[in-house]
Amino acid sequence: MITKKNSLWLTGLASAALLSGCASVSGTPVGTAYVVDSSNEYVRDAAGDCVRTGYWSRDRANEVCDPDLFATAPAPAQPASEASMMYEVQRGDSLWNISAKSSVYGNPYHWPLIYRANADQIRDADLIYPGQRLRIELRPSAADVDAAVRHARTRGAWSLGPVEATDLEYLRQYNLTPKR
Repeated sequence: MITKKNSLWLTGLASAALLSGCASVSGTPVGTAYVVDSSNEYVRDAAGDCVRTGYWSRDRANEVCDPDLFATAPAPAQPASEASMMYEVQRGDSLWNISAKSSVYGNPYHWPLIYRANADQIRDADLIYPGQRLRIELRPSAADVDAAVRHARTRGAWSLGPVEATDLEYLRQYNLTPKR
C-alpha cells in the first residue's frame, strides 16, 4: 500500500538518484587542469569549457574561446605538383612493372609513356639497366595515354636486343628515335 509517507520517500529517492547521476559532468576532476591566457585569466577549465569572469566584450575576446573572431593566416600555397619525376631502375625492373607501380602510373599498359620520355637513353624497350635514371611524365595527355595503351596492347612479339618495328613506329609519332 502506497501511503503519503512512502510516496514522499520514493520521490526523495528518485530525486537523489537523478542528482547523483548529474553530480559529475565530465570524467576529469574539476580544478586539476586548466589553460590560462596571456592576461592570466582562466580560459578553459579541466572539462574543456571556456570560463569568463565579468561581462564579455569583443575587446576581451581571446583566441582559445573565440576562434571565429580572430583572422587566421591563409594556408601557405601548395607548390604546383611537378610535371615529371625521376625513377632509378632497380635490378629486375622492366618498363611494364615500373609503370604498374602505384607511385608511377598504376597501370602496366602505360609503359610506352616511359619509353617515349626516355628515348634518348633507351634503345630497346625490353632492355633497361639497374642504375638508369628514367624520367616519368606525371601528367600525360589523354591522347598520349590512349596511344601508349594502344601500342602496349598491339605491340606483338618482343625479344631482347633488336628494336621492334612497332616500337619504332610508336616513337615516330612523336618525331623520336631510340638511342643508337
